[in-house]
Amino acid sequence: VASTLSKQAHWTRGTLRPLADWFNKAMPPKKRARASTNGTSVPGSKPSSTSLTSKNKASGGFTLAHFAGCVVAGLLLGGAFIVLTGESGGSDSAALDVAQKTRREAATAPNATLGKDGLPNLCTPTAPSCVRVVVYPNGGNNTVEAGWEDIGVHVMISPTETLPGHLVAVAGPLVHDRSRNPEYPPFGKDDFSDVEPLVLHTAWGRPKASLADVVDGTLLYLVPEGHVWVWPGVHIGHIQLVPDVLGADGNPLAVKTLSMEPRVFVVPEFLSDNECESVIKEAKNTGMFRSKLFEQGNPDAEGQARTSEQAWLPTSASITTVLATRVADLSRTPEENGELFQVVHYGPKDHYHSHHDFFQPASYKEQDWMGLGHGRNRLVTVLFYLNDVEEGGSTNFMHGPGPNSLAPGEPVDSFSTCARGLNVQPTKRAAAMFYSMRPEGVMEGSLDTLSLHAGCDVTKGEKWAANKWVYNTELKKATVPERKDIHVKWEKRQERATDRWYREYLKQRQ
Repeated sequence: VASTLSKQAHWTRGTLRPLADWFNKAMPPKKRARASTNGTSVPGSKPSSTSLTSKNKASGGFTLAHFAGCVVAGLLLGGAFIVLTGESGGSDSAALDVAQKTRREAATAPNATLGKDGLPNLCTPTAPSCVRVVVYPNGGNNTVEAGWEDIGVHVMISPTETLPGHLVAVAGPLVHDRSRNPEYPPFGKDDFSDVEPLVLHTAWGRPKASLADVVDGTLLYLVPEGHVWVWPGVHIGHIQLVPDVLGADGNPLAVKTLSMEPRVFVVPEFLSDNECESVIKEAKNTGMFRSKLFEQGNPDAEGQARTSEQAWLPTSASITTVLATRVADLSRTPEENGELFQVVHYGPKDHYHSHHDFFQPASYKEQDWMGLGHGRNRLVTVLFYLNDVEEGGSTNFMHGPGPNSLAPGEPVDSFSTCARGLNVQPTKRAAAMFYSMRPEGVMEGSLDTLSLHAGCDVTKGEKWAANKWVYNTELKKATVPERKDIHVKWEKRQERATDRWYREYLKQRQ
């Protein structure tokens, strides 16, 4: 019965609201005042219905009548009783409903759960220990300006007893309020009450994180249901093991952060030597041809900005199947979101000057098949190196950290230089992973113009590489209605300097 009522939470709150208000008025004021969590509620704020630490210190004890009253109140509020008693049926969705309602009623309500140390406190009285976790929005470093700022919410929890739904209910509104991008809030909507249910993820992107194995300082991430995972950078040099994704050597993959903005990672030992050789062999058998530039209205344009040769791997090749699964597992995206594998070969002095992997929606209005009006675009690129290059051939990010890094707002003086910013050296068996979209508004077409990158000149020897472009939605279907405002945003909103750089770059390529 409780589970059923939880699913009917919206109907219950809307239909039986007068009865709930009547019950609150009927309850003695003194006993309602004693419902604060640790005696630290903020003056003027209402006690949070998401609190798990209320001890009910009412004088005279807790009678059967009081218990019956709590049961009735919980049922009338459409699932709140389930959350407070720790029942499993529908607890996550019910807890989120309660959090949304609480946030609307009192902006300071989450502060009612603060402990003496100033942290939200979800520790239960019978827990053997209490640890600190840090909860972030999808992608972690959701900032508008360059640079990273800790916007995570620190929460004290009982790792063996606290339900994920309770943590989401308390941390969700706080994380949302710390968003720094009014155009693209971290959960994808302007109104927190309208977002999809939030799913708690581990630091390596596994959904429905279990709290049984968290330790002090564990990082957790809130991702709206149906949204794609975006790897958090945390900080430059951070290494995150991915225990459920094995590399070719049989060991868990390790994702190392090279840059925060743009978001660039390197994954050593992504392939084996045999896999590298198989990819090259398959590309040669398929047939190499001069690389093209996907210009507006002409996907077959040739130019000096890109001088490599390439091939598309057939989906029927066995090596394609293996690597497609590994890329999907690493990026935490469905295989249906990926394009075909592209294999590229660079000889001496071959290159691909600085460019973006995403498509500007305003420039491709006529290409309805691309679905850019739905917010669809290239989300992330996984680029793996198939040989050790004798000299040159690095992948350059001029906005990345490094010598003479190009700052946001600084004009691009040359699209052919690799002397600025971050250079990722091609190392056989390793993969570079970088994002073309920002985590805030990732399903709504929020592009990262700082992801400008280049394949630098090979000065000695040759370079073999392969890549897969992964989209934020499945390529073969458009499940969301046409968003006409997507094009408008790129045409009428105040443009970033990098947008103007891109237009100038297109002129140079033409």
